[in-house]
Amino acid sequence: MQLFLRLLLPVLLLIAIGAGLIGYLQWQNQERRLSEPQEGFGLLARQISADFITHYANALRSLATQELSVRRATEARDPDDPGLRQAFSSLLSRDPEVTQVRWIAENGRELTRANRRDGKAVFVERAKLQDKAQQSYFQQGLKLLPGEILVSQIDLNVEHGAVEEPYTPTLRLIMRVVGADSEPMGLFVLNVAVANLLDHLYSLQAPRAELYLLNKRGELLRSPIARLDFGFVFGRDAGFMQMNRTAWTAISGSSDGQVMLSDGLWTWRNQSLSVDKAGGPSTR
Repeated sequence: MQLFLRLLLPVLLLIAIGAGLIGYLQWQNQERRLSEPQEGFGLLARQISADFITHYANALRSLATQELSVRRATEARDPDDPGLRQAFSSLLSRDPEVTQVRWIAENGRELTRANRRDGKAVFVERAKLQDKAQQSYFQQGLKLLPGEILVSQIDLNVEHGAVEEPYTPTLRLIMRVVGADSEPMGLFVLNVAVANLLDHLYSLQAPRAELYLLNKRGELLRSPIARLDFGFVFGRDAGFMQMNRTAWTAISGSSDGQVMLSDGLWTWRNQSLSVDKAGGPSTR
């Protein structure tokens, strides 16, 4: 009898509300030791993901708390401050994965926004700044305590109510900005492109393996069926959960485990990563 192992490995479950990234490996070799793919892929994927998040968490924390010109600008409520604009420009020019840097007011209106274009920062004119009050990452960001960083769900970037083309898989890191007297000054938000991260994780699959990268709701981010990827953004429900309901019921019901179903043996581990107040990953 041919045995299938599908290995579930969440490698990004971030902050309390979490962004999830789950890996599935399907093996067609009954002789292979089951622990090898679990340990090899899991440890490597976890380290890659932790390094990625730590890098951008540190960048955001440095921007919000260590740049004196930025702190002066936020305390003065001056989105046009030259020092703030220079700090935004510097971050965008030195890191190609950062696609946007924003300061969003407490009411959800963008105060300052710089986009990365051809390696340089392009600031959006005031009349074209957007209201993000209805976005879930903004609403969740308002609940942050000083020093906390929220990492959003991975999705496709949306501008002016429409999905941006070409599609840009994106996560956002959000930090609450406060003044010297701890008065809330809004949110700083980094948009980080994660296509390269997803590609890197996807490349870890073994020969003859099928790898699915999912969010914590069982929705597809990367899969062998590319046309289904990110279908949830467009209201399509053809995700892993819909295609494999029995397996997903078992997998989503516990943090780790193993179950034999009619289509093979399923093994999974949950490893949750969050950003602590020092900017590094911590297990939650």
